[in-house]
Amino acid sequence: MTVEEVMQADFHTFEHYTDTDECLDFEGSDHVHQDYFTDEEWLLTREFQRIFLTELFTDDARALMSARTMRKPLILMQQKVDTLLGNQRV
Repeated sequence: MTVEEVMQADFHTFEHYTDTDECLDFEGSDHVHQDYFTDEEWLLTREFQRIFLTELFTDDARALMSARTMRKPLILMQQKVDTLLGNQRV
């Protein structure tokens, strides 16, 4: 990504970029922090994620966001179980 792409990103796109990098770093990918961020940028990225995940939403909004994120995987799991058990959903 270029600096221009990052600077033109809206809030949600920027959140997606930083979330992806945080996940890669957490999973142990080599040099995500060192190759793409200065120490100050990495600190700001981590702080952004902390605020986004813990302070930006109320408890109800966080619960709704989690429910929406899990809706499709839960439906697919239910369909798989129904198929295995021979159940028909109406």
